Amino acid sequence: MNQLDERKNYYIEDESELDLLDLVRTLIKHKGTVILCTVIFMVISVIGGYFYNKSKSVTTAVLTLNYPGRENGKTPDGGLLTSEEIVPIDVLNSVYQKYKDEIKEKDSKKFIENTELVWMVPSHIQKRIKDAAEKGEKYIYIPTDFAIESKENAKIVNAIALEAVDQFIKRYRPYYEIKPLELNPDYDYSVDYELINDKISVLRTLINDREKKRFVSNKLGFSFDKILRDLNSLEKIEVQDYYSYYTGHHLSLDAKTREIRYKTDIQALNYEKDGLKLKSAIIKKMIDEYKPSENNFVVTGLGEVDKKVTQNDEYYGKMIEQYLQLNKEVVEVDVKIKKLENELKVEFNYPTEVQKKEMQEKLSIIVKMINNLISETNQLNDEYIRERYSNMISISSPVVVTTTGKPLYMYLAVGIALGLCFGIFMAFIAELKEDYRKRYSK
Repeated sequence: MNQLDERKNYYIEDESELDLLDLVRTLIKHKGTVILCTVIFMVISVIGGYFYNKSKSVTTAVLTLNYPGRENGKTPDGGLLTSEEIVPIDVLNSVYQKYKDEIKEKDSKKFIENTELVWMVPSHIQKRIKDAAEKGEKYIYIPTDFAIESKENAKIVNAIALEAVDQFIKRYRPYYEIKPLELNPDYDYSVDYELINDKISVLRTLINDREKKRFVSNKLGFSFDKILRDLNSLEKIEVQDYYSYYTGHHLSLDAKTREIRYKTDIQALNYEKDGLKLKSAIIKKMIDEYKPSENNFVVTGLGEVDKKVTQNDEYYGKMIEQYLQLNKEVVEVDVKIKKLENELKVEFNYPTEVQKKEMQEKLSIIVKMINNLISETNQLNDEYIRERYSNMISISSPVVVTTTGKPLYMYLAVGIALGLCFGIFMAFIAELKEDYRKRYSK
């Protein structure tokens, strides 16, 4: 009995070895089919994966704002910052018109709809917002980085970013140019003098408004400080000489017109003085009737002793300030009136030809010098503005293409696995066909 069992087990093992050998022989015999199926599936998987990834790809460019007020959600001019301010529809329309032959989406409206501006919130800020919400608190964060996202290629998205930056800078970069000084030959000397002083005042105001007075131009090689020194020199020497000459010689090209203008100016200044006095009287009355508030409070740890203090009333202090300023302005206007009245009493003479020629020469020199300073200021100011505001918006990272699909090597592995399985299956089908023909062909 034992011998029969041993023989039975031997035959089973022998048959198993034969089956495995047959399997290997079958695969070797049909290895071409297995390899071909594997290659076909591999190629199909990689190509399919590539196009799937491409359909899920997003092209992104990041814009960064860098100017005071951006952290409060404001534009450079103090308006409300919105997506439309950063990437306006005009920008998208402009890019579409330039590259419509290269853009996938042939409908401009859909192209605009498929282009998004995402306000980027860092992960640690997102966590803070979430924690605050769980506590019932409010956490406010205004992003300064913004991502332009589109399914178009990198060239199109880069064009959108560049156009958006260019338009933003043009829209919000301040532009100011001082016009050259032009004088009418028929103007009287006193009128010319006032116009010269007005132009000097405009120049000085612009220069003093610049935070970086020592900003040195790379092209011109000088700073606002240098222009200011030249302006002060012009005012103290050439302009003062011009004024001293015509006032010292009591010269006027039109004494009658001069008299009318002086009287008109004096009358206007008197009206201004009356208005300032009225405002001053109103503020004085408010000050007299207003009393700084008194508050009671308890100091803990000292036996809860009641203490009385007079608050430092900010409103009261501002009224005092305003009152003093108004009185100062009244005095200044009064000085101007007296100066004009004294000048009006002086009898002016029509200049001789020699005097006219000398005055014209002095005036020509002043006009030339002022216009040179205006030209230098405009050039320097333009360079200053361009440098200061060039970084208020920028492309902070290169255009990148990302996808929600899987890496291509994963598609390759799947293709190889499927190809092998299908190849083995086809190898056995081919073997069965051969077996069938051998058995039933006889």
